[in-house]
Amino acid sequence: MRYPILALGLCLLPVAVGAQALADADGPEAVMTAMDDCWAKRDADCLAAHVTDDLVYTNATGSHWRSKAARQGWQALLASDMAAFPQTEERLVRRLGPDTAIVWERGRLSGLKTPDGKALPPMQTFGTMTMVRRGGIWLLAAGQTLLVPQPSAP
Repeated sequence: MRYPILALGLCLLPVAVGAQALADADGPEAVMTAMDDCWAKRDADCLAAHVTDDLVYTNATGSHWRSKAARQGWQALLASDMAAFPQTEERLVRRLGPDTAIVWERGRLSGLKTPDGKALPPMQTFGTMTMVRRGGIWLLAAGQTLLVPQPSAP
C-alpha cells in the first residue's frame, strides 16, 4: 500500500513545482527581460546586477566573459558602434528544480558591424542560458549565444 501513495506523491511533485514557477513574478523570464532592457539602455552596471559573480558567458560575436568583473568589457562593447540590438522573438524556460532553470531564446540581431565599420545584415540568434536562484534572486550563471546568418535573397 505504501508504493501507490509514494507514486501519487511523485506525480504531484511537478504540479507543485509548476505552481511555484507560475507564482514567481521575478523568475528567470523576468530577469532575461530585464537584461534586454539593460542592453537597450546600454547599461553595463544594470547587466551586472543580473549575473552571478562567477558568470561564464560567450556572446554571439565570440567575446567571452568569466566573471561579473568583466562588466568593463561590456561597457566598452555597449559604447561602441559594434553594439547591435537584439530582439527576442521566442523564449522558453525549463525549470530543473526550485533554484535552477535553463532558458532558451531565439531572436534577431540587427545593427551589427564588422570591425572596419561595414554593416552586416540582420542575423538569427539562438541562446541557451543557465539561471540560478541565490538568496531568493534569480541570476544568470552561464550562457552562450550563437549567430546564424540568414540566407541571401535569390
